[in-house]
Amino acid sequence: MVVIPRDGQQQLAALGADLNRRSRAAREAKKNHFKHADQRVVAQEAARDLTTLDARTFHKVLKSAAAGPLRAELASELARRVDADLLTVPDVAVLIDAADPTWLPIQLRVLDTLADTHPEMGPSVVSVWRQAHPNQPPTDVEIRRNGADHNPLFTARATHLSIRGPWATAAAKKPAEQAALWAAVRAQLTGTDHPDTEPEWPNTAPSPQPTTPPMVSEDPGPAPSAEPHRTTAPVTLNLDGAKKSKALSNPTAWLMSLAQNNNQPSPEWNFCTEGPAHAPRFTATVRLAGHTATADATTKTAAKTASATALIETLFRQR
Repeated sequence: MVVIPRDGQQQLAALGADLNRRSRAAREAKKNHFKHADQRVVAQEAARDLTTLDARTFHKVLKSAAAGPLRAELASELARRVDADLLTVPDVAVLIDAADPTWLPIQLRVLDTLADTHPEMGPSVVSVWRQAHPNQPPTDVEIRRNGADHNPLFTARATHLSIRGPWATAAAKKPAEQAALWAAVRAQLTGTDHPDTEPEWPNTAPSPQPTTPPMVSEDPGPAPSAEPHRTTAPVTLNLDGAKKSKALSNPTAWLMSLAQNNNQPSPEWNFCTEGPAHAPRFTATVRLAGHTATADATTKTAAKTASATALIETLFRQR
């Protein structure tokens, strides 16, 4: 058995500590070398035509740029990619992290477009964002249900970074949850908290149906040779007990509930787009039971909401 003197033990310990320090320093230097090299490559790629970048390189450029103000070239490319359905879930998770206020218009543009075209991406975006921020509280989702078992209506509200989004309503639980997650992220970006603890269900009932057939003339006269063109008159929707202020707090969901409670098909929206790719203008037209309203805005979702608001204003004026 070899006994090492105390001073020898101290020298060995010091030697071991020095070797560990040198090894860590070498690893850190190697890591920084590749990191700086990658940053130089990203900076070079960012100065190129962004439309030529593959998805992986574009994600790196986006992640690097998100730390500062938004460049006009990148804003245009983000608009192009979201319209062309080229943005990935990690792209969106990085995009919503950009804190400089110059990013807000394109952030909202991307969220509104994807919430409409890819609602199923909402949970994935929140999940990827959560993985990058494990110390942040999870995004919670509340769900409520209303209506008969054969024709239910679901509404959900999510809370992201302590900001509560608006209630989102759908005919099924999953779409309501997906829409609620997109809405919560949007609310957090704009700093708009929605404090209502419960959704507001329209207090309406189906219009009574006639119990007797309409009177028919005994002598209708000769039948016409061809059926003339007829314009269907708008159906009178029952608004008994409905409050305009509540309807306008969530106009899209309120119209869906109104249609269901009046035994009418769900409202239908048609959209058209004008203007350049980086600054489009959306026009939305909504139709419900023969009633129509049109509005325009800078995003598709905003135009949809504005048209629903215009239709509600029309319905309440006709009461």
